[in-house]
This record gives sequence, C-alpha cells and structure tokens, in this order.
Amino acid sequence: LEPDQAFRRSLAALAENIAALTPAEKGELSRLTTATYAGVPWKDRARLADYVERVRKGATTPPEEDRAMAALLATAESRLSGEGRLKLQGFYEKAILAKN
Repeated sequence: LEPDQAFRRSLAALAENIAALTPAEKGELSRLTTATYAGVPWKDRARLADYVERVRKGATTPPEEDRAMAALLATAESRLSGEGRLKLQGFYEKAILAKN
C-alpha cells in the first residue's frame, strides 16, 4: 500500500475495531488523540475532523485528500513524545490485527 492508503485504512480499522481496546487503552488513545489534534493548526482542525469522520463512516475520499490529511496528521504526531507515538502506533496495530 501507498502511505496515504495505509493511513486511511488504519483510521477505518480503528473506527471499526475500537472495541478491541481495553477501557484503559481507549482512555490513553483519547489522551493521545487530543494531544495530536493540539498540534494541528487551528485552521486545519475542522478539515481534519471532517475527513476522519467521513473515513469512519466508510465514505470515499479522493487520493489527494488522503495524502494531505496523512501529511497533516504525521506532522502533528511527530510532536508527540517517542513513547506517545509508539503507544498510538500500538493501538492502531491492535485494531488492524483485530480486523483480520
């Protein structure tokens, strides 16, 4: 998969399989998501939130939007601590594996 496709699929997998996470993991995921969004410029937050919601609902998104949102979120996530990024990665991985 291209990085933007993997990004989009990981968002969808997390939305579909959030139940695979424990309550404590969901709380940590929420904290990390809040910290990530704090790193997104204010003018882009609504656009990102709209994109994520459409992906969660299974809507089709254009490849150029997938690339733009992947880059935006990657920049925001890079501001998390190394430990935070690893935890976030682990939650996505758990959701992806639960899907398969």
